[in-house]
Amino acid sequence: MKDKLGNKLTIKEYFHKWKIGIDNLTPMQKLSNDINGTFVTLVGFIAALIAVILERHLMGWLTYGLILIFIGSIWTTAVKWISLRIQYKFMKGLDLESEEKPSCTIIPKIDDKEVVKIVSEIKDKIIDLDKDNTIEEVVERREDGKTTNKSN
Repeated sequence: MKDKLGNKLTIKEYFHKWKIGIDNLTPMQKLSNDINGTFVTLVGFIAALIAVILERHLMGWLTYGLILIFIGSIWTTAVKWISLRIQYKFMKGLDLESEEKPSCTIIPKIDDKEVVKIVSEIKDKIIDLDKDNTIEEVVERREDGKTTNKSN
């Protein structure tokens, strides 16, 4: 076995890369694979049912049991296939909506005057706490874990 660059891979390396690839599939890719796999299974059941019906004279009474089993399998597989397709279309619609709306977070709009007011209030509180020091000194002392004034 060889990788994309043409280097030879051992079986262990191959399965390791394969596992990484499987783990990195997106939910949409996984769902698409499920849809395709279910469709192939459905086609297989239909082909088997047709083969049993065409050769019913060879199997006798066993044919009727097989026909019932295949009809039940076709029914459940068809329902699963339809539900997977509906789920895929729903998820695809969600992806389109997320592209139109990059963020669902509601950010309150604050005008510049309010921001200046809030910042000045915070500066006043810091200066009131440490009147003898500049804001930079207060911030530096607080980052160092010291809480005493310069005058102390």
